[in-house]
Amino acid sequence: MRVCGVGHGMGRALAIALLAGLVPGGHALAQVTDQQTKRQVEKSYGVEVLSVRKDEIDERPVWLVTFMVPGSNSNAAFMVSSVAIDQKTGELVP
Repeated sequence: MRVCGVGHGMGRALAIALLAGLVPGGHALAQVTDQQTKRQVEKSYGVEVLSVRKDEIDERPVWLVTFMVPGSNSNAAFMVSSVAIDQKTGELVP
């Protein structure tokens, strides 16, 4: 799993939560677009997606999604992290 960002254990915990359930029911979406990815992450996890950009990891086309946790009274407020999502399957890339 490639996770970058601000915050220590909480960033990894949020990224793991995204890994566990980006696609409801554990089914991957076929040929996921950047906009589908953005909407799914925002809707499912209540985060603000800051950017979705094309990249490759080990010759595998991915979306790099950078997101921010909204402001609150928790240590995770305004935390920024990134996850990689396979463009073809919609699954998170470990």
